[in-house]
Amino acid sequence: PVPMLRHFMSMVCDEYSRVLDPTAGSGNSLKAATALGASSVLGLEISTEFYTRSVEAYFGDSND
Repeated sequence: PVPMLRHFMSMVCDEYSRVLDPTAGSGNSLKAATALGASSVLGLEISTEFYTRSVEAYFGDSND
């Protein structure tokens, strides 16, 4: 979940961070890094289904 990822990533992620998730899946790590102010985030996902869901979740809801 995004809140848990935010907690752990807050130890190493700040406004100077560039985050790469080579197995982005749901994109939750990218959402957490963005919430922590990372300067840029990049996720790679081979599955079209996961990619589509991840993009919709990243740009579509801000509830996390």
